[in-house]
Amino acid sequence: MGFAITSLILGILAILGCNCLYLIPLAAIVFGIIALCSKQPKGMAISGIVLGGVALIVWPILDTILAFFTMGASYLI
Repeated sequence: MGFAITSLILGILAILGCNCLYLIPLAAIVFGIIALCSKQPKGMAISGIVLGGVALIVWPILDTILAFFTMGASYLI
């Protein structure tokens, strides 16, 4: 049951923005897949995989938007 819980916790941290070089969302996905293969609770494992996947999709987009607006603001000064 440890891999499923780990996947869920890492997925929650990934959604909250604790992305250290996107390793946390990747770890959530990997631990979720390991949990699914080892017959652990599917709900927590799938939740961790989904949260990690969403974080991998959303955070790079938000990082790009933030970088664009902060870079553009430096030209106004």
